[in-house]
This record gives sequence, structure tokens and C-alpha cells, in this order.
Amino acid sequence: MKKLFFLVVLVVFLGTELIAQNITPTAPFILDLDYARFRKDDQAGYLEIYYGFYPHLLT
Repeated sequence: MKKLFFLVVLVVFLGTELIAQNITPTAPFILDLDYARFRKDDQAGYLEIYYGFYPHLLT
């Protein structure tokens, strides 16, 4: 019974991963941005900026 449950969970997770990777862009250029703030001490910190884009949409 545990093996069957594990197999079903594995198939569900793998199936959703495959579907999530097949997103086709609908706009001519898509840029995804995100950031993270980190505190070093009371006076200083730093900011990391993350970006992502579809390389085949660049001209």
C-alpha cells in the first residue's frame, strides 16, 4: 500500500513538472524580476536583484 501511494505521489509531482515547463510566451518580450534584501548589521545591508527572460525573444 505504501509503495502504491509513493508511486502515485511521484507520478503526480513529475507530471506537474513537465506541464509547468511548457509555457509559451504570449508577449513579444517578457522580463521576470525579483529581489532579496539581506541585513549585514544595523547600519548596512545589501540587495540582490534576480532577472530572467526568454533568450529566443531577444533580437
